[in-house]
Amino acid sequence: MQVSQRDGSSSAVPADPQEAAAPPAGRSIDKALAAADGAQAQIQVAHSVSVSGPLPHPEFFQSYERTLPGAADRILTMAEKQQHHRHSQQTSRLTLDAARERRGQWMGFLVAVSGVIGGVTLIMFEKPVAGFTTLLGAIGSIVGSFLWARRRTRETLAPDSPQAPSQKARVPAPPD
Repeated sequence: MQVSQRDGSSSAVPADPQEAAAPPAGRSIDKALAAADGAQAQIQVAHSVSVSGPLPHPEFFQSYERTLPGAADRILTMAEKQQHHRHSQQTSRLTLDAARERRGQWMGFLVAVSGVIGGVTLIMFEKPVAGFTTLLGAIGSIVGSFLWARRRTRETLAPDSPQAPSQKARVPAPPD
């Protein structure tokens, strides 16, 4: 049996299976396997293009315009509307988050003030232990919430952010 090779030449397949298992000198393993199976070696090349986002690949974009005149303008309009929608959603989310944060601060303020007023009232009605405990608890919760918020802000800011606290640059030690 003859097997064609890529360069146009052909070679004979050995009759003995032992010879087919080991490639003859001067032949690559792929050619020997193709010869053993009685098939031709084929190479397939695949080309893939990946595009992310609302706009198609420029070649496809031109094809759309050629197929349906005005399609490119419609696609760009669609992408602009999507971007406008996304920006309005982000703006409304930021506005709602800011309002929720302000509301939480006011609620915390009211709870803290009521705790301080309650502690002072208890002290005035000759309940000093309960009054001081309530007063210290209210003041401690205020201080604790400020410290916790400061810690979270410091953790979320990137080291190179302009709002991040300044850090001294670490200079590496000279080699010995």
